[in-house]
Amino acid sequence: MPPYPHVPKSTKSLRPGEFWPILLPSGRFACGRVVELSPPDGVSPSRSFLAGVIDWTGAERPTGEAIAGRPCVYQTVVHIKAITHRGEKIVGYRSLEADGIEPWRMVDGDEVRLGFKRVRRFDPRKDRGLPSFGYAGYDFVDAKAAYVLEKTA
Repeated sequence: MPPYPHVPKSTKSLRPGEFWPILLPSGRFACGRVVELSPPDGVSPSRSFLAGVIDWTGAERPTGEAIAGRPCVYQTVVHIKAITHRGEKIVGYRSLEADGIEPWRMVDGDEVRLGFKRVRRFDPRKDRGLPSFGYAGYDFVDAKAAYVLEKTA
């Protein structure tokens, strides 16, 4: 494991389960998690990964103990700068399995994915309520965390 905190330069220095703070408009913190690394044939595999925003806020930056057992409220593919664009760093690691976090089943055009893995063709009868698989800009994860976790912000 790398020492914490560390500034990732590429996904080679990341591992699923690592987490970083997201500063919210209220001054509180949310938490992002590395959920899955992009496969080698993916879009920008050395810079993109599947990130999750977890159902947690706190007055201080997240710790492994503070985020224990918290599920994801949002998942999307992000560039590594989604962590570093505001000067943040990876601050720790906690096993995704310990928290029951896995890549979500999502719709990508006419396919259903489980994270980056293609599962099958889209079936409108079965898959209508699934979230969309997508790529987010640097600030989008921060904005989504604020919207979902601080509805009054």
